[in-house]
Amino acid sequence: MNEDSNKFSIPLLDNVDIEILMHKDVHFSSNFSIMLKYYMEDGVGSQSEFSIKRIKKLMEHSDSLKEDLSEILLPEEAKLKVEDAKKMYLDLREVYEKGSSSKMSIAISDLILTEEEYPEKEIETIVSFGKQITALLIDLIKSDKLYDPIYPGYGRAPLFAATCLGKIEDEKAIAPLFQGIKGENFFVDEAFILALTSFKEKAEEFLLKRVKHKPFSKENEHAAIALTSLKESEKISKECLNLLSDPEIKKHVTLANYLILGCSMLKSKEDQNKFQEICKLIPGIMKHEVDMIARRWLKSKN
Repeated sequence: MNEDSNKFSIPLLDNVDIEILMHKDVHFSSNFSIMLKYYMEDGVGSQSEFSIKRIKKLMEHSDSLKEDLSEILLPEEAKLKVEDAKKMYLDLREVYEKGSSSKMSIAISDLILTEEEYPEKEIETIVSFGKQITALLIDLIKSDKLYDPIYPGYGRAPLFAATCLGKIEDEKAIAPLFQGIKGENFFVDEAFILALTSFKEKAEEFLLKRVKHKPFSKENEHAAIALTSLKESEKISKECLNLLSDPEIKKHVTLANYLILGCSMLKSKEDQNKFQEICKLIPGIMKHEVDMIARRWLKSKN
């Protein structure tokens, strides 16, 4: 076996190893020592799947070879992504260097690049611009790259942008915030739903239209989830009950279960009985939730 083949006999490069090398190159100037120190201090961008033990092991391999592991072992696709993420860092830093940059652009860059666990100061600054900064924040939450922790912001910037939009309460943000709910990342969905709740009646009106939209899809489920986060009301519960009455709902059990949660504020005995009868006909529903709601109604009458 020649010297070059020995390089590639190193027992590494599963998916996590590839991600560690990419993060090292993008966020830590290709320096393992800087990355290791950051992780030992539990920096805000730390990825839970990156163990300190594994970072040290990769650093030892790199030192023993006296070569950059990324250069010899990263797939070409990963290298291209690293270069793209580095370019975004350069573009963001250029905002500070250009005398022509607007205060809003600088505020957005501050939000993306913050190292604070919760960037209260940066959020306050953005909110102070009011509705004139809405478009920039919407662009941010629509950027697929900024959800990826390999890019500047470690995947946190869209969550902070959603928080800002919720505080500004510009109705133009309602649809983009809803579209950002994907059901793939709990923390993202939670931030976007929380922002939507800030719009109160306007959010309710929008979500009720979305939850009834046909053909039924994942968006109906997302709307139903968001509705259960709003202030409970009989109006929402009646709309959920009407949807549960739709014969098609039997084919969409997950949606049905979310609608059941939205029925808790039914007031009339007629609606409550209808709810319990309909639920008997839907296979696979959360029967314990139905029973809990029914017990709550019974308790409220005593």
